[in-house]
Amino acid sequence: MQFVRFIVIGSLLSGCSFLNHHQDVRPGVSGTHTIILNTDDRTSGYHEAKPQADYFCHKQHKVTYILSEEYRYTGSMSESDYLALKTVARVARDVGGAVWGLSKDEKSEDAGLVAATSGAIADDAIGPGYTYTVKFQCQ
Repeated sequence: MQFVRFIVIGSLLSGCSFLNHHQDVRPGVSGTHTIILNTDDRTSGYHEAKPQADYFCHKQHKVTYILSEEYRYTGSMSESDYLALKTVARVARDVGGAVWGLSKDEKSEDAGLVAATSGAIADDAIGPGYTYTVKFQCQ
């Protein structure tokens, strides 16, 4: 079972290296470009969009200038319900993963794996609730 843990953890970590450099950039003829992302919260959009914008501008030997940013809740349930469900799902995923990774007996290991998997599935099923839009120029 220890071998399986290393495979799972290694797969998760290696997934970070396969970033698509500027897949979400929508070039504009006027020189103002847009990135629109679906995000889980009101903070993660910038961290995903900024490197894409930087890469897009860098390919033109220019610098990125952010013109505007907007987060908008677009979920199908109330925003407070969405945030509560996301929190519960992430706590289950994270605590379950910690129990699974640190357990010394098989029962605890199984319980941790079930909690981590259930939390991850629930988090994915709830989906992203926000739309992040950033407009930028390369100068």
